[in-house]
This record gives sequence, structure tokens and C-alpha cells, in this order.
Amino acid sequence: MKKIIAEHISKIIFFIFLIVFIIIFFLFKLNKYLTYENATLVRKFILNFSILGPVILIVLFIIFNLAIFPTFYFIFIAGFLYGPIYGFIIGWIGMILGFSASFFNARYLFRKNFIEKFGSKKIILTLEEYVKKYHGWSVLFLRIFFIIPYNMQNVSYGLTSIKSYVYIIFSSIGILPITILYVWFGYLLSVNKIKINNIKNILFFIIIFITIFAIIFFNRMLFKKKLKKDKN
Repeated sequence: MKKIIAEHISKIIFFIFLIVFIIIFFLFKLNKYLTYENATLVRKFILNFSILGPVILIVLFIIFNLAIFPTFYFIFIAGFLYGPIYGFIIGWIGMILGFSASFFNARYLFRKNFIEKFGSKKIILTLEEYVKKYHGWSVLFLRIFFIIPYNMQNVSYGLTSIKSYVYIIFSSIGILPITILYVWFGYLLSVNKIKINNIKNILFFIIIFITIFAIIFFNRMLFKKKLKKDKN
């Protein structure tokens, strides 16, 4: 029993963290603070930490990524609190550290067991083939056009054989557009140059555009693959 616990101590600690985080998050209804309408309350909370505010924000990026929760809101808050330049630096660093923590967590805690159990499955073999063929370009594409939620990408790529430095470099580049966009929205709201409803509407149309693009892109890719298969 002790041997089993010793072998899986890291996983046990992670699951304890995950359970505690989820209980606290829903028990205290923290989701109500992660809305654009309550940005001012979050701003006051972080500013209470004075010069440690940016550190607190970056820690939140890491914690929420490890818990596989969305973190776009914190990019917005970075712009809302610290403006377009400093806010961008904090938001970008927070995103990089966050997705890196989630990626390495999945890789070193679960990849070995995942491959042993599911490595021979067709879908996993296809994914590995896709990763080996496109390398960082697949990461870049999925970051820019976030068809798959970022938190899901972190874990999924952590379970593949992709090189960690490739994932981090291409992810860091791929998140630039969305980071700039959210930071800019946060800044504009802080100086009263945009309304919350405008932000929601713009983000809605962006999501619609990405969804339509994804459908067209993947249908075209599947059509080409089928055409090639028929020719053969």
C-alpha cells in the first residue's frame, strides 16, 4: 500500500488540489465574480495587494489552468487594471506560465499511464501522426483559431509526444492575438470607451466567425482526404 502511494503521490496531491479548488469555487460561488459586470470588484480585490497585484494575477492564471478552468477573463482583468502595455505583459506571461504548468502537469503525471492504456487506439495513433507531421504548426493554428478550448489543448498536447519547447514557443506566439484583444477590451472598459454589451457582442461575432471557419476548414480537409483515398 505504501509503495503504491509513494508511486502516485504526485497524482494524489494533484487530485486533492483539484477537489479542494472545485469545492471552494462552487461553495463560495466564485463564478459570479468572473464576469465583465463584476470586473470592478475583482479589480479592487487585486489592487488590495498593491505591488503584489500582478503576482496574484499570474498565480490565478496558473491555478485556473491546472484546474482546467478558462483563463481568458484574467487577460481582460490585466488590461482593465494595468493598461494596454503593462497589462499585456502580465496577461501574456500569465498565459504562458499557466498553459505551461497545465501541459507539464499532464505530461509528467498522466502521459505514461495514458499511453499504456490508450496508446494503441486508432484515434490516439492518428493524433500522434498529426503531431509528428505538423509539429508546432498545429499548435499555432489551434491557438489562433481556438476551436478547441485552451485548457483542453494544454492537457491533450501534454499527453502527446510533442516536444515541450515546441509547444511552449508556438503556443506563446499563437496566443498573442487573443491576448492583445482581451487586454485592449479591458483597457477600453477601464477608460469608459466601450460598454460591456459591446464587448459581449464583439466576442460573440468572433466566436461565430471561428466556428464557421473551423467547419469550412475541416470539411475541406476531410474532403481532400476522401478524394485522395478514392483516387488510390
